[in-house]
Amino acid sequence: MKQGIQTTFPHEKLQAEGCYFFCIMEWASRLLNRDFTNEQIIYLYDLALEKGYIRRDCTILFAAELLNLAIMENRFKTCRPVYSLPYSSIYVTYLVKPNYGHFVLSVGEATWDPLDPARPAAKDYRIDSYRIIT
Repeated sequence: MKQGIQTTFPHEKLQAEGCYFFCIMEWASRLLNRDFTNEQIIYLYDLALEKGYIRRDCTILFAAELLNLAIMENRFKTCRPVYSLPYSSIYVTYLVKPNYGHFVLSVGEATWDPLDPARPAAKDYRIDSYRIIT
């Protein structure tokens, strides 16, 4: 998926609050070696909502289950926040600045941002924590 997909995504809740959801979809996309269509992403959002893996506002309740749903395989068991840099080659990073939080996917030395990484609002973040899905 392209970085910045969230900015113009044709689903109101995912566009407004779906950064963590998009990070997990990108992770799944990398595991499957293919991109999801917008329709598939919306379908997975609806299905995850129905299964109780997420809330309507895109709060992720069960990240491992969401990732499993997207890859159609029962491969991941847990998700845990950690506060020091993970040894894993892929993880979700939670960034904060006053009154705002944002998730990006970290893959090796690269960062995949569901919002446009060149946007002016992208600066002044600091790392709060990481999400490890195993």
